[in-house]
Order: sequence, then structure tokens, then C-alpha cells
Amino acid sequence: MNKWNLVYIITVSFVLFVIIFIGINGFNLESLQELLKFSARFSFLIFCITFSASSLILFYENGITKWMLTNRRYLGISFAVIHFLHLMLLVTKNHFFEPPFIESSLISLVGGIITYSFIGLMLITSFPYFSKRMTTKNWNYLHQIGGYAILTTFTVAYLRYTFENPFFSILLLIAVIVWTLRIIKWERKNVLRQRK
Repeated sequence: MNKWNLVYIITVSFVLFVIIFIGINGFNLESLQELLKFSARFSFLIFCITFSASSLILFYENGITKWMLTNRRYLGISFAVIHFLHLMLLVTKNHFFEPPFIESSLISLVGGIITYSFIGLMLITSFPYFSKRMTTKNWNYLHQIGGYAILTTFTVAYLRYTFENPFFSILLLIAVIVWTLRIIKWERKNVLRQRK
């Protein structure tokens, strides 16, 4: 469960789950809605592990946090792959069972385009061929801004859904924890800079 093996295992497992789920429950609106919920939550958890890895190791340096930090790039790629598969499920649902995206709210469409643009750029620049064509500073800017944009999208969504279903308060809490870890890491870096 390291590096590319991690990406393969996560991706293949997800695809097999989708195939089996549709095979059992049929290809219908209800099945796609359940798969959309699962894929969104699954990718969210992978993202949280990826985006908080460098912060968690500051508090708990053990085998798990070291594994998270070592495999952060591959966890990020896995997140991007699962979230693009989530997009494919969403397009499929809209094409076969519900009105097209044109009936979605403008805010949702713009937010989705921005989020997926960042995910795509972060995915591409996770590969050496593209990352070598960027300065380290610009690469860091892209991945930090993109990471916060994605975290904001999840946080706003789960905050809104919490009012409809208390279950989402658990996911919202996870998002808040990730925000807290990132803020603490940022403050620690500032303290270290001032000491120097």
C-alpha cells in the first residue's frame, strides 16, 4: 500500500464497487445518487488525509503519519482520480435521468468549474514531467491555493447539508479539524521565521 500501488488499489477497488453496486441494484437514478454520495464522501476523506499529512506529523510523528506524508503525492492523485470518476457519475446521472447541468444554479456551476480546474492542474503537476517546468515557489502556490479552494468547497457544501441532515455534521467536523491543523501549522511556521 505504497506509492503507485496505493493509487491502483484505491482506483480498482472503487471501480469494482461501482460495477458490483450497479449490478446488484440496477442502473437507475437511485443507484447513481447513492454512488454519488459515496464517491463524494470517499474522495473527501482521501483529500483530508492528503491535505493534513504535513500538519499531523508535527503533532504525532509515528508510522501512520510518516506513511501519510511519504504517500501524500499518491493519495492526492487517488483523490483526483476518484473525484473525476465522481464527475463522470454526475454527468451520467444528468444525461440519463435528470435535466442537464444548464438547470443547475450559476453558483454551483462556477464553484464546480473552479474546483475541478484546481484538481486537474494539481493532478497534472503531480507528475515530474510537468512539475519540473514550474518553479518550486509556483508549484507550492498552486497546490496550497488549490488545496484550500477544495477544502472550502467541501466545507461550504457540508455546512449547507448539515441543516438538512445531521449526519453531515460529522463530515463538517472533519473539515473543521483539517482547517485547524493547517492554521496551527501556518502559525508555527511564522513563529519559526520570526525566531530566525
